[in-house]
Amino acid sequence: MEELQKLLDQIIYDGYRLRDIALGIVLAGIFIILLRKLIWAMKASKTEEYSIRIKCPKCGWEGKVGKYARICPRCGRKV
Repeated sequence: MEELQKLLDQIIYDGYRLRDIALGIVLAGIFIILLRKLIWAMKASKTEEYSIRIKCPKCGWEGKVGKYARICPRCGRKV
């Protein structure tokens, strides 16, 4: 444990310790993960706004299609 403390307290660059650099990397990783989740949530809500759920009367396919281009992806028929 004492060896780990010595390793973490080593000065790497311009007064920054290894502990400071490791903390910065961890915080940057957490920030990137949260930012990606936020961006994904914003994209998902926007796509939900422009899609509707349908059931194709010809082939029976059920799912989401574009609000303005209502075409069944299985048979190509306009719904």
